[in-house]
Amino acid sequence: MLYLPKGQDIIIWGCGNVGTKIIKNYGQYYNIYCLIDRKMSVGEKEEYLGYTVYNPDDILNKLPSGIIIVIAMYQWHDAAKKLEDIGLHLLESYITLLQFEYTRINVEYLPTLLKGITITSYIKKLAKGKMLVGIYGFCHMYRYRKVLEDSKQFLSEYIFIDFPALNDVSSVNHKLLKQQEIWELCDVVLYSKNPFIEEYNVPKPKEVLNFLKSNCQVITITSATFKGYFPQHKVLDKDMKENGMRIGWGDKNIDRMLKEGKSLEEITNSILSVDFIKRDKVEIFLQHSFMILQEDEKHCDIKIADYIRENYKNELLYYSWSHPATKVLVEIVKRICKKFNITDIDFEKYYDDDFFRMDYSGEELVYPSVCRALDKGVAVGRKIRPGDFYKDKLSSEEYIKEYIDCYQRKKEGVVLIEN
Repeated sequence: MLYLPKGQDIIIWGCGNVGTKIIKNYGQYYNIYCLIDRKMSVGEKEEYLGYTVYNPDDILNKLPSGIIIVIAMYQWHDAAKKLEDIGLHLLESYITLLQFEYTRINVEYLPTLLKGITITSYIKKLAKGKMLVGIYGFCHMYRYRKVLEDSKQFLSEYIFIDFPALNDVSSVNHKLLKQQEIWELCDVVLYSKNPFIEEYNVPKPKEVLNFLKSNCQVITITSATFKGYFPQHKVLDKDMKENGMRIGWGDKNIDRMLKEGKSLEEITNSILSVDFIKRDKVEIFLQHSFMILQEDEKHCDIKIADYIRENYKNELLYYSWSHPATKVLVEIVKRICKKFNITDIDFEKYYDDDFFRMDYSGEELVYPSVCRALDKGVAVGRKIRPGDFYKDKLSSEEYIKEYIDCYQRKKEGVVLIEN
């Protein structure tokens, strides 16, 4: 979506790659008065792509009435500060790349710039009458948002506010999650709880729901967590987390055998035996995992337990208990699109989209005894990347050795990952 109306008089600040792209791709839509660039000395001018380029100081003190400056630079902050310092304000007299063309409303760094406009007024102006959509959930939500933003039908009626995922603590927008006045603007919220929400300094679910206006539509989406393939799963002990354990999840069976004093060879032979967990025990655990998922989804608008139950033996549907395979994510987003009556999406393209792959880190081992209990031997011989630290995927034997090495070093007080 373009913020400025066609026919708007503009000055483009920046003659680099970004400015050139705007001139070539959008120049026909706007009346370009001139270009400005700091590479020009005061009093100098030259021609570029048919337009005159000036030093900013030669133009900013004699701006024509009604003109808008487009800061055509990725590093736009200094230019914006200069404009604010001379009394020009965002959306009134200038815009940055974040406002020139957008599919969601990004409020990155705005608190340091906003002088002539409130953050709520800014969001409303960029929405241009469309319904505002927020997200509350973990990294799965980014995948769902991407598909919705690929839909022309969706974008004709809705626009996302750029809320980060709850676990995306590196996001400069993370503080938005605590701003009630922004949540109050939302017309729709895609909402998903997660068992680990207490670990993050974010508003809790009930708090966010209380922020929302009474007529906001809340679409509750399954957290899509499923332990069925991983009966060994456990959260890492607190001391292992604090010591920088390089592997994402614990293994209660390896932990138990280490405490019993068993050797690497004994543990490896046991874990990799097809008889380690009896078939009936695997089936009982699977059915229990389905019951947990169904219970978690009891109040969800978007569920996935039925799909998991129908397909879990045909192929591996989870890389870890919280990281579903691409097919699961695509199935969930199909159901979300149906909720919005969206029919213009080609879902096939997402099956090969790397953005939907969640086997990049924190994978868990599927035991051979679990593989045997699955009709088609799903996950036999699979290699895994158990944490961000690892460049390459590990075989089952390599993974068990690495787990034990980490465990022993932790026990000896060795810091496993230096900050």
